[in-house]
Amino acid sequence: MLSDCRLKPIRFISRHAFERKATLFALFLATFPMTPFAQIKRCGWIDNPSPANLWLTDREGQWIVSEQGGRRAVGADFIMPSDRTEFVSMNNGYGYFCGCLSVDARSNESVIATVLSFTQLSLKRCNTDPSLEKRDLGFNQDSFTE
Repeated sequence: MLSDCRLKPIRFISRHAFERKATLFALFLATFPMTPFAQIKRCGWIDNPSPANLWLTDREGQWIVSEQGGRRAVGADFIMPSDRTEFVSMNNGYGYFCGCLSVDARSNESVIATVLSFTQLSLKRCNTDPSLEKRDLGFNQDSFTE
């Protein structure tokens, strides 16, 4: 019975095979983006000029949330103004408003990957923020008549 319990020999790989596998593994790792996502709260103007186009402009610049025919952040559908009096309509219900987004973003690409939460702020809050561009709050193209 004991004769059936033999140890199997340890299998060694050649140095060449090891180096080849190590190189392939390094190339595999290099294909992944090296910029991690960072969870952060961003506040500023939220523009929705047309269907599926949505971006946030804060003190650091413009952050893409969604592009028509392109990428779309997870949770982008939840970014809707709840108070229509704090919304400037420019194009048949599309326009801009002020708000804060808690997001996962890749800062070197100005891209928002995931929207974790959204809070609408007053238009006045963004318009009086010195780090943001002032906007016309009275013009409403939808109600404009010639």
